[in-house]
Amino acid sequence: MGAPAKPWRMALAALIIKEKLRISDRETVEQIQENPYLQYFIGRTSYQNEAPFDPSIMVHFRQRISQALLQKINRRIVQKSLGFNPEEPSTKKLEEAPKPKENKGQLLMDATVAPADIKYPTDVDLLNPARETTEIIIDLLYKSLKDNLDKKLRTYRKKARKDYLKFAKKRKPSRKERREAVKKQLQYIKRNLGHIEKLIEKGTSLKLLSRRQYRKEFIGLNRNLSSTALDVVK
Repeated sequence: MGAPAKPWRMALAALIIKEKLRISDRETVEQIQENPYLQYFIGRTSYQNEAPFDPSIMVHFRQRISQALLQKINRRIVQKSLGFNPEEPSTKKLEEAPKPKENKGQLLMDATVAPADIKYPTDVDLLNPARETTEIIIDLLYKSLKDNLDKKLRTYRKKARKDYLKFAKKRKPSRKERREAVKKQLQYIKRNLGHIEKLIEKGTSLKLLSRRQYRKEFIGLNRNLSSTALDVVK
């Protein structure tokens, strides 16, 4: 539906003329317009007084014909002039070739060579599991002091969960809403960390956590909380 494409010979010949004469695109078109030999070189059968194409088309010629393609063309021209035909590898040689060893293991295809599920440290989605982890730790420590305490320490977990879901359901939260959500989750975590310290002062210890619980809960808490969040909590 648009303008017809220029022939391949014209595009390649125009680039060769430009490189050989070391002239600009506009000068290349002017030289071709004035010189009948150059017109024959680009594929014209007779001399024509008008320009073969607009100088701006030279940009498209360079995009279509890359340096790698020009090198391939040069190799084919030299091979044909010397009567050289590259031998195709026989099927027998391919069969005799040793098979490459299979690589085993897990390959991480990421620019930073790290798992892709790591989120931004100050994201609310990191603070929510951190808060849930503190609640689990409080439940485990409370069991050892259940008889010595009048009532269980309040964690407001239902309200905290409700606040998190209210923010998470928003498709495009504003910056102010994000900051408020982060602030609320940090306040819940600060309160829970204070409860953990009180339980430890009353005689319990984090050693009550099994090795599996310690790795899953306590180390997971440190991983999810960023250094900035810890400073605010403290």
